[in-house]
Amino acid sequence: MRRYAAAAAAAAAMLAAPAAGSAHHTTPVEKVTTIKRVYPDLYRRELARERPSWAHLRRMARTRYHDDHPIAAAIAHPTPAGNRFLARFEFPGHEYFCAAEIIEGETAGTWRHDIAYGMRYGEGLIDSGLAYGLGQAKPGTKMLRYGADAASNPATQLRWFRAYAQARYGSVCGAAAHWTPRGSW
Repeated sequence: MRRYAAAAAAAAAMLAAPAAGSAHHTTPVEKVTTIKRVYPDLYRRELARERPSWAHLRRMARTRYHDDHPIAAAIAHPTPAGNRFLARFEFPGHEYFCAAEIIEGETAGTWRHDIAYGMRYGEGLIDSGLAYGLGQAKPGTKMLRYGADAASNPATQLRWFRAYAQARYGSVCGAAAHWTPRGSW
């Protein structure tokens, strides 16, 4: 448990909103430092690769499930705060605020991963044909290409969210610019 105390503190700091007037955003270096503390073995393996990559390290860290690690806990037992935490990892810097604007609106501010259109809740609703999840994919089954656990895993939903935003609008912030005046995307 002590082994992850520093990581939990770093995770809590990343969850906290920046202070008023502060321009601080979590940088990739800070995220790598957090992963380096939590998963030193993954970090060393990544450095030993011919072409080390932050994205690969992040994917590897996401697949490591330790119940007392903040990322694993956020995936294993999704909560609105945990979903915000995962979004901070998926969307670095200013992209987080663009994604948050869409997710806040699409989930009516709840940040629930199991929400379907019309404020219905339940993981079984992914097959209902209704818009489903953090990004309100319609139908929700579109997200299954990114993982069979799309109904229950907010990280899978966020991967779909990013891919959809980039494919259709060029970037997450481009999607937010489209979403803001219309309330849909």
